[in-house]
Amino acid sequence: MDDDELIVEAITESVALTGCSYDAFSDPVKCLQYLKNHRNSYDFAFIDLAMPMINGVEFLNLASHFFVNSPQKFIMTGLAELSGKEVVDTSNFQVLQKPLSIRELKKKMGLDFLD
Repeated sequence: MDDDELIVEAITESVALTGCSYDAFSDPVKCLQYLKNHRNSYDFAFIDLAMPMINGVEFLNLASHFFVNSPQKFIMTGLAELSGKEVVDTSNFQVLQKPLSIRELKKKMGLDFLD
């Protein structure tokens, strides 16, 4: 399993612990194709800043056309991925720093009342 698949597995395990269902992809191109063909409604979208072939912000710009609704969007990043670029919260997404605890994830998702 490569690093991208490990990251997706860690995030999906965390999301599963919140009680939410999910679709997960380690390949951004396959994910965009899926979104284009399925046009599902999502409450949340978690995107890694450092992905193969495209960065997370560019991915969100492309994927936003395929969401049925306007899900709450999160960019996952670690200090090593910033490499001098400043990524800050915008109206389009919130930044989540890795590693992220389940408690913090629930709080960001607005599910902390379940604790």
